[in-house]
Amino acid sequence: MSNIKIGFLPLYLQLYEDIKPWAKEPMLPHKEECIKRLKDMGAEVIAVDLCTKEEQFMAAADLFIKEDVDVIVTLHIAYSPSLKSIGAFVKMNKPVIALDATPTYDFKSSMFVKDEIFPNHGIHGVQGMCNLLRRNNIPFKVEAGHIDHSDVIERVFADCQAAKAAKNLKSIRVGRVGGSFDGMGDFFKTPEELKDELGATVVPIDLELYNNLYSAVTDEEINAQIAYDKEA
Repeated sequence: MSNIKIGFLPLYLQLYEDIKPWAKEPMLPHKEECIKRLKDMGAEVIAVDLCTKEEQFMAAADLFIKEDVDVIVTLHIAYSPSLKSIGAFVKMNKPVIALDATPTYDFKSSMFVKDEIFPNHGIHGVQGMCNLLRRNNIPFKVEAGHIDHSDVIERVFADCQAAKAAKNLKSIRVGRVGGSFDGMGDFFKTPEELKDELGATVVPIDLELYNNLYSAVTDEEINAQIAYDKEA
C-alpha cells in the first residue's frame, strides 16, 4: 500500500483566543507529539494550525482536498463548537478518525486538579463533532487513550490504513475473463452493483483480442516460460 496521507485537524475555541491567547501554548507540544508519532508510523501528515472559526475550517478543508488526503484525523485541544466545523467536514466528505487523547494521564496523580481541567476537556468537543458527523452521514471512528499509556496511536494508524484501502478500492479496475455460470447467484454481483457499492470498475476482456493473443503464442515461447518458471 502506498503511503497514507493524513489531514491533521486540531480544534480549539475562539473564546479562549480572545480572553487568554497564551493559554494554548502549553497544549501545543501535545499536538506536535501526536503528529510526530503518526509520522513515525509511516504516515504523511498534512497539518494545519489550530482552527476556531468557520473560515479557518473551510481553509483547512480546501487544503486537504487539494492534497487529496486519504483520511482526516482530528484532535480537540479544547472544546470546539461543532457547527463551526461541520461545513468543512461535509465539503471534504472524507472519513474522520477522532483522536481523543489528552495531555494528562489521570487527575489522581496531580496536586493541581483545577489547573488540569482546562487543557484536558476536549472530549466535550469530540461528542458534539461526532453527533453532527453522524447526522450528516460522514463515516467516523473515535479512538481514545493516552499516547504514552495506551496503543491509541497504533489504533488510529490502523484506522487510517483501512481508510486508505477503502479509497483505493473505489478507484480499482478489475479485469474479468469469462462470465458467471447461469443461475449461480451466491457470489454474483453485476458490474453496476460493484460500481455503486464498492466503486470498482469491471473491465471485461475482449474475446476477439484474447483469441488473437492466444493464437499468437508460439511453442518456443511456452517452453521458454516453463524453463524460466522451473529455475525461479
